[in-house]
Amino acid sequence: MWEILYPAIVDADDLVHCATLIKWLRVASTSTRLANNGTGPSAVLLELQAPLVDQALIAHRLNLLKQVLPALYQPAETLETALAQMVAGVVQNTNDSRVVREEKHARDLAPKLPSKNTT
Repeated sequence: MWEILYPAIVDADDLVHCATLIKWLRVASTSTRLANNGTGPSAVLLELQAPLVDQALIAHRLNLLKQVLPALYQPAETLETALAQMVAGVVQNTNDSRVVREEKHARDLAPKLPSKNTT
């Protein structure tokens, strides 16, 4: 991961903005001795701590969900509404096909101009 991300960040001149990510990548990609006498990434030794949940955090998360997924908070459509929309779509498609068919039939019945190549 380091070989891909670090050069891309340097090329984009984003080292300052991505300093935290770079530090984490350095730790995650560094090998160290583990408790079971094996070696592995240093990130295994880090203990991740989730933030304590409080009302402000819950409100912030809910606001983000409402912004990103507004349909999540809209009432679900009833089965009748969904079926009515589907029927309306099928009827519209059928009518469009009929109109196209009738226009093609009218063009086929219309008098044709004689070809310039006829003798």
